[in-house]
Amino acid sequence: MKKKYIVFHIDGGQGKNIAATAVVEAMKKKYPEHDILIITAWEEVWFNNPNVFRIFKFGSLPYFYEDYINNDDVEDLILFRHDVYFHPDQILEKQQIIQNWCDMFDIPYDGELPKMFLTPREVQLGSEILKLHQDKRPIFLIQTNGGAPNGNSIQSWMRDMPLDLAQETVNRYANKGYRCLHIRTETQPSLQNVESVTLPLRELYAVVLYSKVRFLVDSFVQHLCTAYQLPATVLWIGNKPHVFGYGVHDNIVSKKEHDHEFLKFSYLNKYDISGMPSQCPYNSYQDLFDYDVILKSLEKLEKAELPKA
Repeated sequence: MKKKYIVFHIDGGQGKNIAATAVVEAMKKKYPEHDILIITAWEEVWFNNPNVFRIFKFGSLPYFYEDYINNDDVEDLILFRHDVYFHPDQILEKQQIIQNWCDMFDIPYDGELPKMFLTPREVQLGSEILKLHQDKRPIFLIQTNGGAPNGNSIQSWMRDMPLDLAQETVNRYANKGYRCLHIRTETQPSLQNVESVTLPLRELYAVVLYSKVRFLVDSFVQHLCTAYQLPATVLWIGNKPHVFGYGVHDNIVSKKEHDHEFLKFSYLNKYDISGMPSQCPYNSYQDLFDYDVILKSLEKLEKAELPKA
Protein backbone atom coordinates (compact mmCIF):
# COMPACT_ATOMS: atom_id res chain seq x y z
CA MET A 1 0.00 0.00 0.00
CA LYS A 2 1.26 3.44 -0.93
CA LYS A 3 2.21 5.71 1.99
CA LYS A 4 1.39 9.34 2.69
CA TYR A 5 3.56 11.34 5.05
CA ILE A 6 3.74 14.76 6.67
CA VAL A 7 7.16 15.97 7.83
CA PHE A 8 6.76 18.55 10.60
CA HIS A 9 10.11 20.18 11.38
CA ILE A 10 10.06 22.20 14.61
CA ASP A 11 12.89 24.57 15.45
CA GLY A 12 13.01 26.11 18.90
CA GLY A 13 12.57 25.19 22.51
CA GLN A 14 10.67 22.76 24.65
CA GLY A 15 7.67 25.02 25.25
CA LYS A 16 7.33 25.64 21.52
CA ASN A 17 7.23 21.87 20.98
CA ILE A 18 4.55 21.40 23.63
CA ALA A 19 2.47 24.10 21.93
CA ALA A 20 3.05 22.29 18.63
CA THR A 21 1.22 19.20 19.93
CA ALA A 22 -1.99 21.20 19.43
CA VAL A 23 -0.98 21.97 15.84
CA VAL A 24 -0.38 18.28 15.18
CA GLU A 25 -3.82 17.39 16.54
CA ALA A 26 -5.41 19.86 14.12
CA MET A 27 -3.09 18.63 11.34
CA LYS A 28 -4.19 15.04 11.82
CA LYS A 29 -7.85 16.06 11.52
CA LYS A 30 -7.20 17.64 8.11
CA TYR A 31 -4.90 14.86 6.90
CA PRO A 32 -6.17 11.65 8.56
CA GLU A 33 -4.57 9.39 5.93
CA HIS A 34 -1.08 10.87 6.40
CA ASP A 35 1.44 9.56 8.92
CA ILE A 36 3.10 12.46 10.73
CA LEU A 37 6.87 12.52 11.19
CA ILE A 38 8.25 14.93 13.82
CA ILE A 39 11.74 16.40 13.45
CA THR A 40 12.77 18.11 16.70
CA ALA A 41 15.39 18.68 19.38
CA TRP A 42 12.84 17.71 22.06
CA GLU A 43 11.72 14.18 21.30
CA GLU A 44 10.53 13.59 24.89
CA VAL A 45 7.58 15.94 24.31
CA TRP A 46 6.25 13.61 21.63
CA PHE A 47 6.52 10.17 23.24
CA ASN A 48 3.22 8.21 23.04
CA ASN A 49 1.42 10.98 21.13
CA PRO A 50 -1.29 9.10 19.16
CA ASN A 51 -1.19 11.65 16.33
CA VAL A 52 2.49 10.97 15.58
CA PHE A 53 3.91 8.11 13.53
CA ARG A 54 7.65 8.61 14.06
CA ILE A 55 9.89 11.00 16.03
CA PHE A 56 13.34 11.99 14.80
CA LYS A 57 15.83 14.01 16.80
CA PHE A 58 18.01 16.61 15.11
CA GLY A 59 21.28 15.01 14.06
CA SER A 60 19.84 11.50 14.12
CA LEU A 61 17.87 10.76 10.96
CA PRO A 62 19.21 7.40 9.75
CA TYR A 63 17.95 6.43 6.28
CA PHE A 64 15.36 9.21 6.37
CA TYR A 65 15.87 10.17 2.72
CA GLU A 66 15.73 6.56 1.59
CA ASP A 67 12.66 5.67 3.65
CA TYR A 68 10.50 8.76 3.24
CA ILE A 69 11.76 10.75 0.24
CA ASN A 70 13.39 8.59 -2.43
CA ASN A 71 11.00 5.68 -2.04
CA ASP A 72 8.57 4.36 -4.66
CA ASP A 73 6.14 3.37 -1.90
CA VAL A 74 5.63 7.03 -0.95
CA GLU A 75 2.57 8.41 -2.74
CA ASP A 76 2.48 11.85 -1.09
CA LEU A 77 4.81 13.91 1.06
CA ILE A 78 3.92 17.24 2.70
CA LEU A 79 6.71 19.25 4.30
CA PHE A 80 5.87 21.75 7.05
CA ARG A 81 9.12 23.48 7.92
CA HIS A 82 8.24 27.19 7.99
CA ASP A 83 8.93 28.70 11.41
CA VAL A 84 5.84 30.25 12.99
CA TYR A 85 8.02 32.93 14.58
CA PHE A 86 8.34 34.46 11.09
CA HIS A 87 4.60 34.49 10.40
CA PRO A 88 3.40 38.12 10.07
CA ASP A 89 0.59 37.71 12.61
CA GLN A 90 3.09 36.27 15.08
CA ILE A 91 5.50 39.16 14.59
CA LEU A 92 2.65 41.69 14.86
CA GLU A 93 1.31 39.85 17.95
CA LYS A 94 -2.20 39.61 16.50
CA GLN A 95 -3.18 36.20 17.84
CA GLN A 96 -2.04 33.10 19.69
CA ILE A 97 0.89 31.05 18.39
CA ILE A 98 -1.13 27.86 17.76
CA GLN A 99 -3.66 29.78 15.65
CA ASN A 100 -0.80 31.40 13.70
CA TRP A 101 0.85 28.02 13.11
CA CYS A 102 -2.38 26.52 11.77
CA ASP A 103 -3.06 29.56 9.58
CA MET A 104 0.45 29.34 8.14
CA PHE A 105 -0.12 25.72 7.10
CA ASP A 106 -3.74 26.32 5.97
CA ILE A 107 -5.04 23.99 8.68
CA PRO A 108 -8.46 24.66 10.27
CA TYR A 109 -8.07 25.58 13.93
CA ASP A 110 -10.84 24.54 16.31
CA GLY A 111 -9.40 25.52 19.68
CA GLU A 112 -6.97 22.63 20.01
CA LEU A 113 -4.67 22.93 23.03
CA PRO A 114 -1.37 21.25 23.93
CA LYS A 115 -1.48 17.67 25.16
CA MET A 116 1.03 15.45 26.93
CA PHE A 117 0.71 11.68 26.97
CA LEU A 118 2.23 9.90 29.97
CA THR A 119 1.94 6.18 30.57
CA PRO A 120 0.39 4.97 33.85
CA ARG A 121 3.85 3.85 34.93
CA GLU A 122 5.29 7.30 34.29
CA VAL A 123 2.54 8.88 36.38
CA GLN A 124 3.18 6.40 39.18
CA LEU A 125 6.91 7.09 38.96
CA GLY A 126 6.25 10.78 39.60
CA SER A 127 4.63 9.86 42.90
CA GLU A 128 7.53 7.60 43.80
CA ILE A 129 10.13 10.26 42.97
CA LEU A 130 8.36 12.68 45.30
CA LYS A 131 7.95 9.95 47.95
CA LEU A 132 4.34 11.03 48.40
CA HIS A 133 3.69 8.03 50.64
CA GLN A 134 6.05 9.66 53.17
CA ASP A 135 5.58 13.39 52.59
CA LYS A 136 1.93 14.48 52.55
CA ARG A 137 2.57 18.24 52.30
CA PRO A 138 0.90 20.04 49.39
CA ILE A 139 3.35 21.06 46.68
CA PHE A 140 4.15 24.64 45.70
CA LEU A 141 5.83 24.55 42.28
CA ILE A 142 7.85 27.48 40.99
CA GLN A 143 9.74 28.13 37.75
CA THR A 144 11.67 31.39 37.89
CA ASN A 145 13.77 31.16 34.73
CA GLY A 146 13.23 29.87 31.23
CA GLY A 147 15.27 28.94 28.21
CA ALA A 148 19.02 28.83 27.84
CA PRO A 149 21.39 31.42 29.35
CA ASN A 150 22.65 34.20 27.10
CA GLY A 151 26.44 34.33 27.18
CA ASN A 152 27.52 35.19 30.72
CA SER A 153 24.01 36.20 31.76
CA ILE A 154 21.85 33.71 33.65
CA GLN A 155 18.95 36.09 34.27
CA SER A 156 16.75 37.49 31.50
CA TRP A 157 15.04 40.74 32.49
CA MET A 158 12.64 40.13 29.59
CA ARG A 159 11.19 36.85 30.81
CA ASP A 160 12.55 35.69 34.16
CA MET A 161 10.91 36.25 37.53
CA PRO A 162 12.56 38.85 39.81
CA LEU A 163 14.37 36.68 42.33
CA ASP A 164 13.45 38.73 45.40
CA LEU A 165 9.78 38.34 44.50
CA ALA A 166 10.29 34.60 43.97
CA GLN A 167 12.07 34.16 47.31
CA GLU A 168 9.45 36.13 49.23
CA THR A 169 6.72 33.93 47.75
CA VAL A 170 8.59 30.71 48.46
CA ASN A 171 9.13 31.78 52.07
CA ARG A 172 5.43 32.53 52.41
CA TYR A 173 4.42 29.08 51.19
CA ALA A 174 7.11 27.27 53.14
CA ASN A 175 5.72 28.95 56.27
CA LYS A 176 2.26 27.76 55.26
CA GLY A 177 3.49 24.18 55.35
CA TYR A 178 3.94 23.66 51.63
CA ARG A 179 6.70 21.61 50.09
CA CYS A 180 8.38 23.99 47.63
CA LEU A 181 9.81 22.60 44.39
CA HIS A 182 11.93 24.81 42.13
CA ILE A 183 12.21 23.77 38.47
CA ARG A 184 15.57 24.97 37.23
CA THR A 185 18.69 23.95 35.35
CA GLU A 186 22.00 23.67 37.14
CA THR A 187 23.12 27.01 35.71
CA GLN A 188 20.01 28.96 36.73
CA PRO A 189 19.73 30.84 40.03
CA SER A 190 18.76 28.85 43.10
CA LEU A 191 16.41 29.80 45.93
CA GLN A 192 16.34 29.01 49.65
CA ASN A 193 13.70 26.80 51.27
CA VAL A 194 13.17 24.81 48.07
CA GLU A 195 13.99 21.43 46.59
CA SER A 196 15.62 21.96 43.19
CA VAL A 197 14.07 19.81 40.49
CA THR A 198 16.53 18.84 37.72
CA LEU A 199 15.03 15.51 36.63
CA PRO A 200 15.02 13.86 33.20
CA LEU A 201 12.20 15.41 31.21
CA ARG A 202 9.61 12.64 31.27
CA GLU A 203 10.06 12.29 35.04
CA LEU A 204 9.72 16.05 35.41
CA TYR A 205 6.51 15.99 33.37
CA ALA A 206 5.09 13.44 35.79
CA VAL A 207 6.15 15.37 38.92
CA VAL A 208 4.33 18.50 37.72
CA LEU A 209 1.04 16.57 37.87
CA TYR A 210 1.22 16.43 41.67
CA SER A 211 1.63 20.17 42.27
CA LYS A 212 -1.06 22.10 44.11
CA VAL A 213 0.03 25.73 43.59
CA ARG A 214 1.97 26.67 40.46
CA PHE A 215 3.87 29.97 40.14
CA LEU A 216 5.52 30.30 36.74
CA VAL A 217 7.08 32.47 34.06
CA ASP A 218 6.53 32.29 30.32
CA SER A 219 8.42 29.06 29.71
CA PHE A 220 7.77 25.39 29.05
CA VAL A 221 6.04 24.59 32.34
CA GLN A 222 3.13 26.93 31.60
CA HIS A 223 2.65 25.08 28.28
CA LEU A 224 2.90 21.75 30.12
CA CYS A 225 0.32 22.79 32.72
CA THR A 226 -2.02 23.74 29.89
CA ALA A 227 -1.59 20.24 28.46
CA TYR A 228 -2.81 18.90 31.81
CA GLN A 229 -5.44 21.64 32.23
CA LEU A 230 -3.77 22.63 35.49
CA PRO A 231 -4.25 26.36 36.20
CA ALA A 232 -1.23 28.40 37.20
CA THR A 233 -0.22 31.94 38.06
CA VAL A 234 2.02 33.08 35.18
CA LEU A 235 4.06 36.30 35.15
CA TRP A 236 4.68 38.19 31.90
CA ILE A 237 7.32 40.89 31.48
CA GLY A 238 8.25 41.14 27.79
CA ASN A 239 6.07 38.63 25.94
CA LYS A 240 2.30 38.86 25.68
CA PRO A 241 -0.08 36.21 27.08
CA HIS A 242 -2.50 36.59 24.16
CA VAL A 243 0.35 35.40 21.90
CA PHE A 244 2.10 32.75 24.02
CA GLY A 245 -0.30 32.11 26.91
CA TYR A 246 -3.56 30.28 27.63
CA GLY A 247 -6.88 31.10 29.21
CA VAL A 248 -6.58 28.31 31.79
CA HIS A 249 -4.02 30.42 33.69
CA ASP A 250 -4.07 33.69 35.58
CA ASN A 251 -1.77 35.68 33.30
CA ILE A 252 -0.34 38.65 35.21
CA VAL A 253 1.32 41.26 33.02
CA SER A 254 3.97 43.69 34.25
CA LYS A 255 2.27 46.94 35.18
CA LYS A 256 5.32 49.18 35.09
CA GLU A 257 5.88 51.47 32.13
CA HIS A 258 9.28 51.30 30.44
CA ASP A 259 11.62 53.99 31.74
CA HIS A 260 13.56 54.00 28.46
CA GLU A 261 14.03 51.87 25.35
CA PHE A 262 17.10 50.98 23.30
CA LEU A 263 15.98 49.29 20.09
CA LYS A 264 19.06 49.60 17.89
CA PHE A 265 19.47 45.81 17.77
CA SER A 266 15.76 44.95 17.38
CA TYR A 267 14.80 43.28 14.12
CA LEU A 268 11.52 41.35 13.93
CA ASN A 269 10.84 41.47 17.67
CA LYS A 270 11.08 44.39 20.06
CA TYR A 271 13.27 42.53 22.55
CA ASP A 272 15.40 39.41 22.45
CA ILE A 273 13.93 36.68 24.70
CA SER A 274 17.34 36.12 26.30
CA GLY A 275 17.19 39.62 27.75
CA MET A 276 20.01 41.63 26.17
CA PRO A 277 21.26 43.66 29.18
CA SER A 278 21.67 46.88 27.16
CA GLN A 279 17.99 46.73 26.19
CA CYS A 280 16.59 46.49 29.73
CA PRO A 281 14.02 49.36 29.87
CA TYR A 282 13.64 49.45 33.67
CA ASN A 283 15.68 51.49 36.10
CA SER A 284 14.42 49.20 38.87
CA TYR A 285 12.67 45.84 39.17
CA GLN A 286 10.70 47.17 42.11
CA ASP A 287 6.94 47.26 41.58
CA LEU A 288 7.01 45.40 38.26
CA PHE A 289 3.97 43.51 39.54
CA ASP A 290 1.19 44.17 41.99
CA TYR A 291 2.05 41.62 44.66
CA ASP A 292 -1.47 41.60 46.08
CA VAL A 293 -2.77 40.50 42.67
CA ILE A 294 -0.21 37.67 42.62
CA LEU A 295 -1.16 36.51 46.12
CA LYS A 296 -4.87 36.50 45.33
CA SER A 297 -4.20 34.42 42.23
CA LEU A 298 -2.10 31.92 44.17
CA GLU A 299 -4.74 31.70 46.90
CA LYS A 300 -7.27 30.63 44.29
CA LEU A 301 -5.00 27.72 43.44
CA GLU A 302 -4.79 26.77 47.10
CA LYS A 303 -8.57 26.36 47.19
CA ALA A 304 -8.81 24.51 43.86
CA GLU A 305 -9.26 20.76 43.95
CA LEU A 306 -6.21 18.86 42.72
CA PRO A 307 -7.22 16.63 39.78
CA LYS A 308 -6.40 12.96 40.01
CA ALA A 309 -3.07 12.18 38.34
